[in-house]
Formats: sequence, structure tokens, C-alpha cells
Amino acid sequence: MTIESSGAPPVHGKQKVQRNRLVRFSVALISVTFAFAFSVYYSQGRWQFAWNPQSLLAQPEIEEGSYDLSSIVVLNRVLLQLQENYVDSERFNAKWMLASGLNEIQNSVPEILAVFDRPVAEEPTEVVLHVGNSEKTFTFADVESLWEMSLKFKEIFRFVQQKVDGNIDPHKIEYAAINGLLRTLDPHSVLLDPDVYREMLEGNRGNFGGLGIIIRMIEGKLYVVKPMSLDTPAVVAGVKKGDIIAQIDGNATLNMDVADAVDLLRGEPGTSVKLMIERASEWKGLKEFDVVRAEIQIPSVESAALEDQIGYVRLKGFQGNTYKDMVSHIAKVKAEMGGLKGLILDLRGNPGGLLDQAIDISDEFISDGTIVTTVGSGKRYRKPYPAHEEDTQSDIPIVVLIDPGSASASEIVAGALKNHDRALIVGETSFGKGSVQVLYELPQDGSALKLTIAQYLTPGDISIQSVGIVPDIELVPISAEADEIDLALTKWVRRESTLQSHLDHENTIKNEKPTEILRYLLQDEPQTPVAEAAVAPSPGDTPAPGIEPSPEGTVPVEQGLDPTVEEDLSVAEQLEEELVDEEELSPDKDPQVRMAHDLLVDAGKTIDRKDLLVNLKGSIEKLAKQEDDKLTQKLAGLDVDWTNGPNPETPLIALSLKTDHPDGVYKAGDTVTLEVTLTNNGPDPVHRVYGITESSTDRFEDHEVVFGKLEPGQTITRTKRVKIASAQQSRGDRIALKLYSDAVNASPDTVLGEQNLDLVTEGKPVPHFAFTYDILDSDGDGLASEGEAVRLRFHVTNLGDGVATQPASFLKNLSGPSAFLTDARLTLDALEPAATTDFAFGFNTRASEAETLEFEFNIFDKSLGRTVTEKIKVPYGARKADWMQKSGTAVISKSVARLRLSSADHALVVATADKGQRFKLEGSLGDSVKVSSKAVQGWLSKNEVDIEGDSTQPLDEFDLVYTGSAPMVTLSLPSMSTDADRIKVSGKASDDGELRDLYVFVYNEGNHVRESQKVAYQRLSGQKSDFDVSVPLAEGMNRIKVVTRDDDEMEVSDSVYVYRR
Repeated sequence: MTIESSGAPPVHGKQKVQRNRLVRFSVALISVTFAFAFSVYYSQGRWQFAWNPQSLLAQPEIEEGSYDLSSIVVLNRVLLQLQENYVDSERFNAKWMLASGLNEIQNSVPEILAVFDRPVAEEPTEVVLHVGNSEKTFTFADVESLWEMSLKFKEIFRFVQQKVDGNIDPHKIEYAAINGLLRTLDPHSVLLDPDVYREMLEGNRGNFGGLGIIIRMIEGKLYVVKPMSLDTPAVVAGVKKGDIIAQIDGNATLNMDVADAVDLLRGEPGTSVKLMIERASEWKGLKEFDVVRAEIQIPSVESAALEDQIGYVRLKGFQGNTYKDMVSHIAKVKAEMGGLKGLILDLRGNPGGLLDQAIDISDEFISDGTIVTTVGSGKRYRKPYPAHEEDTQSDIPIVVLIDPGSASASEIVAGALKNHDRALIVGETSFGKGSVQVLYELPQDGSALKLTIAQYLTPGDISIQSVGIVPDIELVPISAEADEIDLALTKWVRRESTLQSHLDHENTIKNEKPTEILRYLLQDEPQTPVAEAAVAPSPGDTPAPGIEPSPEGTVPVEQGLDPTVEEDLSVAEQLEEELVDEEELSPDKDPQVRMAHDLLVDAGKTIDRKDLLVNLKGSIEKLAKQEDDKLTQKLAGLDVDWTNGPNPETPLIALSLKTDHPDGVYKAGDTVTLEVTLTNNGPDPVHRVYGITESSTDRFEDHEVVFGKLEPGQTITRTKRVKIASAQQSRGDRIALKLYSDAVNASPDTVLGEQNLDLVTEGKPVPHFAFTYDILDSDGDGLASEGEAVRLRFHVTNLGDGVATQPASFLKNLSGPSAFLTDARLTLDALEPAATTDFAFGFNTRASEAETLEFEFNIFDKSLGRTVTEKIKVPYGARKADWMQKSGTAVISKSVARLRLSSADHALVVATADKGQRFKLEGSLGDSVKVSSKAVQGWLSKNEVDIEGDSTQPLDEFDLVYTGSAPMVTLSLPSMSTDADRIKVSGKASDDGELRDLYVFVYNEGNHVRESQKVAYQRLSGQKSDFDVSVPLAEGMNRIKVVTRDDDEMEVSDSVYVYRR
């Protein structure tokens, strides 16, 4: 992402011109309608708008809980910014934007269904909007401009606000509409909600008050992955990598969200935080560490001194301190080596950042000319950014490393150095994001609009939009092992050009090719710095939660609680993924860095890029020959003849593709064996033939089958084994195998032959968890009181048809310091259908003013990915003076008695019993008695039981009432693959309580782009319901997702996959 500082002048012209134009526009619009009013004000270095239907003077902040959706305050503000600042107003299509906004709303709010008269992308002319049981038709015929679209949204929102569930946040609806309409413009314009915006500001600022450690949650424990540097407050205090942080300022971290841990660790510089740390290798139990917070610089630059006075600098991002840090690192490396004969600038995996930093970094190496030019708002605004001669490092040969993860600001630097012939570009083609975004704060609600306001042109007015920076020397890593041969770059890579609604520019260089292509054999698992970037945020986009290990004080990573993640790795193995020795990640062990190093050594003092390409041609050819010989030798050991030679103009080869199941039907968890046979029917040999699979599922995508050389009449058969995931849902898939050749006279993109086959995967029967719980408190009164040890006993039943083979459970504290978890995570034995298991988690209570303590209970199956998550409450209060322990037998006197969690009348019902059943009496409190069975205990009203003495008869068991039980859904289809454009999905929904509703989505997942459409919404009632839905199908893979909710707002979703041929 390239963000221009909100305090900088706008790229599209002088502020006085903009102000006059906006005032004239305001007057004209007010003359058309009195529904809107404008005020123009100067803030943060730019003229801005407040647009409010209620006020001609100012736009007040939105008060919590008082927002009128039909006022469309945020939406109107966004439309004003679009009108004045968007890069290309010709992309505005009001009908499409309106439909896309409504489509996003229906995807976000279950009760809303929008039925358009044609597909959203084809400019619908009307919509039938269903909100619950109400519906209304809205025409789009009168929507031709942004402002007419605004009026239509106002009309629609008035209807929605009247009919929608009052518990739904109106901001959620408006935000969805805005992001839906922005999605039609380009992939990078987006409305950031207040929380995401705050985190973005923190990250781009490059510093915060914290401890300087990277943390990760693994199996419920908070681990220190590593310090961010050797002088951070945590290191100074004695914290080490691998430590377990058990408590933060008295708060137990067991099962805590990483985001919550970050909030506790973060604070004002100079303040202290108390950590209780477990380090089993040095002490038993916990040890206290007092750590004083300091301002932490988020490192975006790394460096190393290589052999032969070659320096290495890696830029991981472009934040406020990146340029300054890069200059310091170069100076440090130069001093360490006693000189600098060449520099490797590593931009791989760098998703971008601040525009001014990219300009300053480019200026460091370029003495004159234009670094970059931004062009916005229909080419009316053009701003070149020139280089400056002073302090330029113009005498150092440079190699820049890039890859598909290099985006935006990275491409500005790489493009400037390439087009000025200042550096040799090596690696893979970059992402291709040639646009500039600006953040506009929306003070009414704390959100912000990230808006594309310009495209940038590299020197020579060359755009890289959707094409990227093509390297001078393309590096192709290859491997040849017995279990995997990989000779080609992945055919599909996520780049700007693969994103929906991406921008284009007429000044791009189409079909540019690298000057040289260099394949190199990976001897071991590649150790490149890009390993970290491989899971980084999408290039050019806003970093989102759940991406990478979390520096405390920044947006957190995945929380280690996803049951489907790393299920086969031990804690030590998971930590080892992060606790990699610095030596193993050092640049001199990175093959691409080594090659860049060798190129610079051979380059000598040559600075000019074109001269470098000429002078290094011999070195590149020599290196390519060495690597090719290595590969040929390695493949020979795998019984593949990789001898090179010319192919006939039209090779006569016959290809067959089949599997070990003739019917093509497999079950989830099976291994598919693909058998590929190739025969050379021609009179001449063919050389270096290999096949690559393409598929509608990633699991069968991009597998290589290598044949090598085939003599005339020779037949070679290869097999490839691919395991289907145990959790795979039912689906149909198509697999294509395409043949290519790397022969001396072959084009690498020419397909020599192709075969297809269809597979069907039958999903396994799955478990369906339901649970309830009771309270085991130490004083027995059914309340959690200050200073008391409490255990929550859970009763989990598998109501599904499948075995839970790897069930596990954990409890998360949502009550802050009022509760302190002592044990709250457990791996369970396999749970058969209809079986029940009991287990307990414990916590200690502290002072609280609340009447309940809140927790989140999770039960899941690691292998099948089935999960139930629900918030539960435990009554809290002072000990009850009238609680009395008693013994005896409680006999049910009513036809049905309800066992409650506590003595309160409104307490949760956890079980029932029938008249005459007998249970153990535990005590009494007010109008209730406490009773127990072997499995569960709780409270009954005194008028539901007769009390007798101790019983000599066997006691009975309660019937559990599940508080945590999502609805069950079964789906059926006539086929997993079809030629038809629609298919009927039938199913049954059931619940132990009352069903609420059901809604259906279809996702077209063809060409690696997922388009969603909500196709049905039904109100349900009762405990069982049958349904039939006609679902439209696009060509390729279609995922049909059915979501069912009950009256407790618990929901379950199930999916099937249909391939349309």
C-alpha cells in the first residue's frame, strides 16, 4: 500500500483551486435539492467537507446508540471524497455501485436478501429487498449519478431501519454498503472501521510504548517468540525467547487472545508492567519480572556484511523511519567491512507503505531526473517528484531483489532504479500495484476512507499498474527430490492483475520479458527472508489481524486456537518455526542473495544497468550451465533423462491420465494416485517433457510430473499421489494435466498436450457437538464469590453421525481480572456418535462489581474442523448466609422439573427430570434446593420436590438440556458435477430448541477469484424443517454454503461443492 501523508499537499493541485471548485459544486448541488447541506473546512493540510442532512453549519460526531441509518452521514462523506479526489471518475457506474453496495449488505446481515433483476455486475435496474418477512421493490432507473445513488440509499435505508432487527448495529449496514460500492472501483479503496484504522496508524507510525518482544499463542499458552532487538526493555529485564508469559499485571494469559495480551503489554513509555514467567529449564513455577515500557521502534530494515565488501540491506516495509534506518544500516555495514563495493537491496515480500519513504530511498541512489510521477483525477493533476544530487550514493553497484510480494512503494523504488539504469533488477516480476492511496479521516465515527487518488508513473512515464516490474534477470528456483520435483514457477500467482476491478493504464509495457532467465537448484529447503513475508498481508493492502507473529503493541497474528492449524506439530516444533537461529536466516545462506552477491563481484565497478547486463552475460551463461548440469545429474538419479536437444516442430505424443479409482470417487482422507502415461509416436526423440496439473481445487493444483527425454516409440508412466484432507466436504473437481517442454527449441508456454478427468470426494460423516454445564463452587451456594475456587463442569455430547476423532476444548476468560483461569485446556478421547463426555475447568475469583462472570467455551475436533463456540455466564456475588448443607433424597413431585444452574428463578436450565425420579439432596437456599446426580448438579424449586431421608434405592439421572447446541443441517445434491446452470439443493434443518432462519450463499471460485451471491433467505419455525433451494451455477467450481440459526442465535454452516463443466 502506498499512503500519502494526510498532512502533505494533495497531489492533484493547489488548495485554492480545489476550494473554489468545491464551493461552486456545493452551490450547484444545493440548488437542485434541499436535502443536503455542505460546510468546507481546512484540516490536516487539506480542504475537507462535512455533509449533513440536518445541519448547514457543521457535522456533529455520532453519539453511541443514537445513529439514524437513513441519515447516511458516513456514506455521503465518502461520496464527496469520491467526487473530488478519486483517480478516475469515468469508473463511476452508479447503478453497479448501488447494486454492489446492497449485495455487500445482504452478505453481512442474515435477515436481508436482495433479489436483483440481473447479475450485480450487469447493472441491475431494480431490486426486491427482503428484510425478514417484509419486502419492497426499488427501481434503479432514476440512478445515474453518485448523488442520485445517495438519495436511493437514503430511501432504502429508511425501509431497512424500520424492518431490520433492532440489535443490528446500523454502522455495520452503512459500512457494508460503502465497501460494496467501493469494490466496483478498484481493489484498494476501502472504508476502515475505527478499530482497524487505529491499528493502521500505529503500524505506519513505526513506534509504540511496549516491551519489544514478538509473542505467539500456542496451545493456550503465551510464548515469547523472540525479542525485536537486543536492547528492548524485555531483554534488559531478562526475558528470553521461549519464555511462557503466564500472567500480565495479575491477569492470567491462559487461552487469552493475542490482541488482549497486546493491549495489556502496551502502555505509555516509562510505565512498568509485571510479568509472571515460566521457564522450566531454569526454575520451577513462576518468576516475577518488572519491565519498564519504552518507545519501541518497529524494525523495517535489516542488514548484513557479506564477503568481498558486498553489503546487504533488506527493507521489510516503508514506514516513517525506514529511510533514516536504511541510511544508518548502509553506513554500519560499510564501516564494518572497511568499504562498500556493491549493495544488494532486498525488496522481496515488501508490500509497500509510505510514498515519501519510497521517494527518499530512491533519491539516495539517483542524482537527477524524476523518481516518480503521480497522476490523478483523470490526468488533471500531475505531480513529478525529482531526484536531488546532494548526498547521493551514486558510485555503488546495486542489485535489487524483487518477487510477487514486492508491491506499491517497493515498485516505486525498483522502477526508479531500473528506469534510470541505476540498478540491476533480479528475481521475479513484482505485484503490479501502481496506484496511490490517501487516508481521509472521518471524525463523525472514527473511521477512515482509504481512497485511490492517483496512479504513479515510473521514470519515462511508464506505468507498472497490473503488470509489475519485470526483472532483468528472472530467477527460477527448482527442486528435484524423490517425493517432489518442481521445475517451473507456479502458473498462477496472486498479483494486482488477478484482483477484481483492478485499474489499468495505457502507459504500461505489455508482455515485457526478462533479459535473462536463470534457474537454480535448491539443495536444501530454501532459507530466504521471504519466508516471513510469505504469510504477510496482501501486497499493497492494509495489514489485517490474523497474519503473522505479533510484536506486542501491533496488530496480532493468529491466536493459536484454530483447531485446524498446525494440528500435527508439537509446541517445540511450532516454536521452532519462529525461533530460527539467526545463522539459518542469514543472507549468505539465501541462494538468491548468493547469486546477487556473485553478480556484483563479477560486475566490478560497473554502475550502469545496461552495461551490467552486457558485462555479466558470460557470467550468467556460465552459472546457468552449472545449474543445468546439476539438475540433469540430480534427475538422472531419479531415473529421469533430462538430456537436452531439439524437439520436432510438432511432436507426435499420446497422453493418458487416470486414477487408481476407475469411477473417480474418493472419500475424505483418501490418497489419490494419478497415473500419467506418455508415448512418443513420432520418428524423432522429444526432450525435457514435463506436465503440470491445473485444478478447481488447490490440493490438486500445480503438481509436476516429469518425463524427460522420450525416444521414438518409448512409453513412460509416472504416478503422483495426493492426499485428500480428512475434513474435506463433499465436492466434485476437474483436474487437467498440461504438457510442456524445456527443450532447446521449445517455447516454455506452448502446450504440447492436455488431458482432463473428474473426481468426486465424499465428505465424512461429521460430529455435532452439544453441551451444557454446572457449577462446582467450593462453598456450595452456586455463586462465584470473591476469593473462591470454582470449577465449571462441562457435559459434551456428540449428536452427529460421525466420530469426533480428535476432540479438544478450552475456556477463555472474558471477565478481565475478576476471574483467574487455573486450568482451561484439554485434549479429549475420541467421542462416538451419541456419546457424552464430562470434564471440568477451574478458575479463582477476585473482586467484581458485576453480577455475572463471562467466559467463552470452545469444543472442537482438530481433524475435522468442527467447532462450537459460545459465551457462558456464571453468577457472581457475596456468599449467601442462608445457604445450608443438607442430606437426604429429593423426589420429583411435578410432571416435569427443571434443574437450574443457580438458585435464581431466571437461571439457565441445564437438565430436566420426570415425576417420581429420585436425586441426592445437597442443601437449600431460599426457595430452592440443591440436588445432584452422578453426572450433574443444580437447583430445583422447593415446590418441585418432596424431601425424604437418605435413599436406599438407586438414584436416577437427569436428562441434559443443551445450552450450547447449534442447529444441525444435512444437504443433498443430485450430482457433484453438471452441465446445467442451476442445481437444486435439498436439506433438513433441526434443533433441540426453536429454529430461526436459514440463508444460502453460492461462491464461484473459478480462476482463483471468489465471487459470492446470496441466493435465499427463509424464516423457519419449530424444531425441524425441510428446504429446497434452486442455486445458480457459474462455470467452474461453485461452493454452496447453507447457514442455519436458532433462537439462541447459535448458527451452523455446511457446504457442498459443485463443478459446472
